[in-house]
Amino acid sequence: MLDRQILGLSDTFALTAVLAGYLLAAAIPAFIWSRRSYYHPIWRGIEAFLSYILVALVLGAIMAAASDDAWSVTSGIFAGGSAWAIMGSVVLMLVVFIAASWLGGRSAAGRRRKVKSRKKRKKSEAAA
Repeated sequence: MLDRQILGLSDTFALTAVLAGYLLAAAIPAFIWSRRSYYHPIWRGIEAFLSYILVALVLGAIMAAASDDAWSVTSGIFAGGSAWAIMGSVVLMLVVFIAASWLGGRSAAGRRRKVKSRKKRKKSEAAA
């Protein structure tokens, strides 16, 4: 089974790029949300992931009710496959959301430190 090539090299790269783009696009809200407040970025990532799961389940239920195909409620969360593939895809999504949230909070913390130092410098210049 594994010795038979299903996709060509260019198609494999294209599929990988599409999946990576989807993961990045899905994690943008977690990044932006953490930029507003840099406290608890890991929890914000988990909350954003749970929000994504809820929206995916609702849309999956709508699509399953409206479609006659083999669409299931969980089709928006994972495509299927063996149990380890399903668990791996869910864990990967969670890690992407937490990483995006952490990066957003980290960049917000740096921005706030710069603003505080600028305000401190202006006060010292005004006092002098």
